[in-house]
Amino acid sequence: MSKRPPNIFVFMSDQEQAQVVKKGHPCITPTAEKLAEEGLLFNRCYTPTAHSCPARASGKRVCSQCAPASRCCVLPPKS
Repeated sequence: MSKRPPNIFVFMSDQEQAQVVKKGHPCITPTAEKLAEEGLLFNRCYTPTAHSCPARASGKRVCSQCAPASRCCVLPPKS
């Protein structure tokens, strides 16, 4: 048994449709399909903002980052 730690690959994308990597879909995506078959699939995910990059980049609640789409914080006035 190997003593090396496992490789962990996290794939996050905002620019594709999840059904494309499902079996039987007409789009040919062998690499994405292999990742889907050998990895974990999360059917229910959550992000605190419609544009999820602020949440993923910081690990903090979107309100603390003052993302424009959050609607829960006041942005500083333009100088």
